[in-house]
This record gives sequence, C-alpha cells and structure tokens, in this order.
Amino acid sequence: MAPAVRANRDTPVNAEEELGRTIRELTKAFQRPNYRGLLTVTNPARASSDFNWLIMSNPLNHAMLLGKNEPPDAHSINEWADQAVSTLLAAYSPTALKETAPTVTDMDDLIDALNDQRSHVFAAIDGLTEAQLSRSVLPSGWSCLGMLKHLALADEHYWFRSIIDGQPLDGFFPVEPNGDWTVGGGESAESIVAMYRHEITEANRVLAAVEETDAPAQRDPRWDQWGVDYPTVRSILLHMIVETACHAGHLDAARELLDGKQWLVL
Repeated sequence: MAPAVRANRDTPVNAEEELGRTIRELTKAFQRPNYRGLLTVTNPARASSDFNWLIMSNPLNHAMLLGKNEPPDAHSINEWADQAVSTLLAAYSPTALKETAPTVTDMDDLIDALNDQRSHVFAAIDGLTEAQLSRSVLPSGWSCLGMLKHLALADEHYWFRSIIDGQPLDGFFPVEPNGDWTVGGGESAESIVAMYRHEITEANRVLAAVEETDAPAQRDPRWDQWGVDYPTVRSILLHMIVETACHAGHLDAARELLDGKQWLVL
C-alpha cells in the first residue's frame, strides 16, 4: 500500500497517485512539438521522469542521506528547481542532442560490411590444422594459407597502405609469379594468419584518417592497362568488400572439401 501524506490537515494525498499524475502532466507538456523551440524531446515519458527526478533528488538526498527531516525552505526549493530546469534544457536542447548523438556515416557502414567479410574469412579457416590449411583441394591449386597471404598482400596492403595511404607500390610483394599465393617452407600457418591480421590493423589505421570522398594518395599506372579506375576511398572500399566476400566464398568451398564443414547448409 502506498504511503499517505497530507497536503494540509484535512486532505490526505496518496503519494503514488500524485507522482503518477505529475508524470502524466509533464508528459503532456513535453509532447508539444519542440516545446517552443527550447527542447527536442523524442521520448516525452522519459523526459518527464528525468525532470521529476531532477526536481526531487535534492530534497530526497537531504532527507535520506543527510538526515534532515524538516521541510526545506522556499529559497532552497526555488534554487533546486532552477538547477533542474537548467539541467533539463542543457540535456534536451537541440544543440546538445546534435553534439552528443552518434553519427553513422556511409563510410561506417562500408567498413562494417568489410569487417563482416573479414570475419567470414577467419571463420572459414577456424579449426583447420596446419596440414589442412596447406593442402590444395581445388584444380586451381591454391591453399587456404595461400588465400590468406593473397588477401593480406594483394588486397589489404595494396589497396589501403599503397593506394590510399601512398606507401610504395613495390617492396612488399613477392617478386616471383603468383608469389602472393605461394607459401614458402619457412612460412607457418601462424605467421600467415598473423600477417593478415596485421594488414587489417594497418588498413583500419589508414581508413581512420580519410573520408569516403577523398581521392587515394596515388594511382597504380597499371590501372590504365587493366581498364579500371578507383577515384575515391569509397570506390576502393566497395571493391574490397566484393573482393573479400568472393574469397571468403572460395574458402567456404575449400573448407567443405577439407573436412565437410559447411558455412551455408541447404
């Protein structure tokens, strides 16, 4: 049962009912469009609850924590009310909401999509032994480790560090034909996986410093021979999403042939 308090000597007031009535009236007020341009309220009931607590917190703290049982004087009540209004205006002003609301851009969405495909790549090889990772099961001859090496060098390093960031186009790539697909005797599964993870980290560092509409730091002269062009960071991200997703699918096929595990079960 809710406690009864007295507004005067003759009129008992149910505290729970009074609180509910107060919240309802405040909610009606906050439902007014933009509240005369002072507030931007998307959840009037939540704003009402916040405002009620701002008003009541000081007297409650005085009574419960400081042990002050006497009613606060009018000056204190007015001061607390002014503080509550100022806090509410600061929290719900259009300017405050613009400053604090997280902004999700198209580039954020593109990077999230790329990260999803990167995660798919790691999931496709998770649990395979070094022998399985090194084994070729398709007529084209590549292994899962060769695919990861290709993704690390020909995709992550080339597009993000060399093209977008302007680092040298040579020096990181194996000189022998198809060297990005070939795993040497001294290269372990652990080192190849670590290489791919490192290149992803470096790629994300590059992406954090650019905008999607930025031009890459350099073009590869071979693009003219290949008949392609990537004028913006956005165009490169789109290419990388497709490229990584394609290779993740290749790894799915290899995984099913290696141990029967399926990414997509029909």
